[in-house]
Amino acid sequence: MQRRGRILSVLSLAAALVSWAGGRSLADDATTPRALIALFETAKISLPQGPLPNGLRFLLYDDGQTLVRSDPSQADPDPPGRGVTYGVLDRDAAESLRRAAVEDLRTVAHPESGLAAAAEVGSTVLEVWDGETYRRFSARAWPCQAGGRVFTGGWQRNREATDPQFLKVCDRLLQTKIAAPLPWSPKAVKLMISAMADPAERQVPWPQEWPPAPSALRPKAAAALCAPVSGDPAAFSNQLITARWDEIGKTALVIDASTSAVIWDWYFDLPAPIPMVNDKGVLEAPLGEDCS
Repeated sequence: MQRRGRILSVLSLAAALVSWAGGRSLADDATTPRALIALFETAKISLPQGPLPNGLRFLLYDDGQTLVRSDPSQADPDPPGRGVTYGVLDRDAAESLRRAAVEDLRTVAHPESGLAAAAEVGSTVLEVWDGETYRRFSARAWPCQAGGRVFTGGWQRNREATDPQFLKVCDRLLQTKIAAPLPWSPKAVKLMISAMADPAERQVPWPQEWPPAPSALRPKAAAALCAPVSGDPAAFSNQLITARWDEIGKTALVIDASTSAVIWDWYFDLPAPIPMVNDKGVLEAPLGEDCS
């Protein structure tokens, strides 16, 4: 099954979406939102995965903020925003979604399931706040029914070997559609940049609001840089929110007369970090606040 060949289709689970938050991030409020549900699909092969970190596909906070990332399709292999949509659920709807996940996962027989051989492909990880602690469940490869996925051969056998209660929850989450998407307004972005090696199709001045570029940039050797995301839609950093991969990879960020940088990948900070739990149930470093 080709990850890039999936055709996007959605079921309307989140019909209760409302727009009371407008386009702003609720992380500006006095109380930091708590992540309730986070679903990841990661690959063993190292591939660019921005603008959400670590293969994040679905994220729900207790204040209703929701981020959903869908796969590319054959018709549009690089969708605007790279498939990320943002919305806000009513708080009661968010809590209902959390409770349903907790209840369905209560009878999961094994915290990790699926074919052992499929672990070489990647993994699907689901974290849920049960009201007292974060619980982690995982499956080998990507057995969940996202839009357009067709399971045959080993893919079907892996799905059949995955805990049915895990599938019930992750199928529901990956088929969620934000009915009334809102503009996403991340405050910072982690860039992976290097010196430009090939001729550029487009040139953009190094944004004035960004920190200075690293002094030792080299071609084909990525360096990390945190930069603020401007609220001005005309600013280059704001355009990264909905940018396509190809156009950014062919853009030269002109530092001075002799040096330009190119962006390899970019990852936005989340509205609030996700506490991460390892396979032993121990909390590790949170995800999604590289630049806070």
